[in-house]
Amino acid sequence: MARDSFYFGVEIELIAEPHLVRHPLVRKFYYEKLAASLRYHGLNAVADSLNGRYRKHTEHYDKWFLTKDGSLGSPAHPAIPIEAVSPVLNTRNYWETEIDTFWTSWGRVFKLPRRSAKCGSHIHVSPGPNKRFTMTELKKIACGIVFYANNLDDMLPAPRRNNAYCQKNWEASRSTIGIWYKSGTDSDVRQTMERIWKIDDEEDMKDFMQDDRRVMWNFEHVVPGEKCTGTIEFRGGRGLRGPNRTKWWIAFVVSFIQLCISSKQFPNKDASDRPGTDYFWRKLVKNAQTIQVEDDLPSDWRYLNESYSSGQWEDTDSDEDESDISSIVSKDASEYSDSDYSTGDERQWVEDMEEERRENCVIL
Repeated sequence: MARDSFYFGVEIELIAEPHLVRHPLVRKFYYEKLAASLRYHGLNAVADSLNGRYRKHTEHYDKWFLTKDGSLGSPAHPAIPIEAVSPVLNTRNYWETEIDTFWTSWGRVFKLPRRSAKCGSHIHVSPGPNKRFTMTELKKIACGIVFYANNLDDMLPAPRRNNAYCQKNWEASRSTIGIWYKSGTDSDVRQTMERIWKIDDEEDMKDFMQDDRRVMWNFEHVVPGEKCTGTIEFRGGRGLRGPNRTKWWIAFVVSFIQLCISSKQFPNKDASDRPGTDYFWRKLVKNAQTIQVEDDLPSDWRYLNESYSSGQWEDTDSDEDESDISSIVSKDASEYSDSDYSTGDERQWVEDMEEERRENCVIL
């Protein structure tokens, strides 16, 4: 049964240069500066203290949280890597304004983010705070991922295909879903959906769909327990550099989930009747209308996969550290540091923001 809204959060990985380069270049200073800019523009925000290893901070799900991500490595001076995690938002509310304001605030501190193949975006979707998808809904979503696999692949820009952090579930999980999906023939798809429909609980669903979280569709957070947030995580979004594509990818993910759970034909949907991508897109837009996000989608799915873009991706063959849980360590502490940050620095960025408030000018 279709829903009338979804809750979601987006994690945005970024590499960019600040407008004002300080020496030494201390990352925490700029994380705090961006948090101050967000607060100045009316958004709740906090910067990570950068003490200790990376972890999820559920206590900050009501605000923008600015942190590090080891998968972004240590870009050349003076670029700074950052992960911006949104608060929990609702498709029924004015979430687009929140996204627009984030990017306005970003532009006060940083230049346009690099078009880096290292950067991606992750979108978490749930029925609501402290709510979970039903098992029938989870089965429908899993079946939809299998049934529409070719269409979903068409949505992805080049850096998100065959990416180590967002592999296709059946390619990364050879011992579970991969055994059933095989090469994705009509017969393979049919038997995979039939197997999914026999799964009885969330943990078995997660174990069937993936070996670890580095897959396109991550079911880890639907399993009851310490990590449970009730969300399905889509990890295939491109690196975001502004408000338009941020809204496109969010609208795409929530609309796809609506398309899946509104279907009454899974698991008996005829695999030989899998649609072409133009028809799939029309179906997705129709479902977007039911949750009022159709205006947030691009006019054509080819805008998502960059078919209409002539831009070149950076960092496509970098050999820098690819761990997405390790601490970011400076290659040259005299140029780059995570947290060599004094109270004088803190006073300085507060004074900068107060001066902007008084003079209504942009800090450059």
